[in-house]
Amino acid sequence: MAATAESASAGPRAALKRVLVVEDSYLVAMSIQKMIEDFGFRVVGPAPSAEDALRLLEESGCDAAVLDVNLGSGETAEPVALRLKARGIPFIFVTGYASPATLGEAFDRHPRLTKPFEPAELRAAFRDVLGLG
Repeated sequence: MAATAESASAGPRAALKRVLVVEDSYLVAMSIQKMIEDFGFRVVGPAPSAEDALRLLEESGCDAAVLDVNLGSGETAEPVALRLKARGIPFIFVTGYASPATLGEAFDRHPRLTKPFEPAELRAAFRDVLGLG
């Protein structure tokens, strides 16, 4: 992949990061994957369900994650978030809903982007959670 201005601005450590993407909408997942790859990160997944995400986490691991809050049919990414939190792996929630009430109190103050979002917003969130400043 050719370097872009965006990936170069993320810093040299960015290319080493593996990012798990958990998103049930195929088109949104592909959009997020493209953004992440443009930042110089490697994508793990995407996973359309919490079960798939937990399997990928065990098989491949990750350095960070992007989690869609609502995975459809009443499923949320909370089980994945809890596992990531227990392992000390940073993550960013993305949601089509403005209300943070979908998740438990443990995640009230966790980084969250409202869809649709711009690549610059996701890049800034990664800089914050990964300390790439």
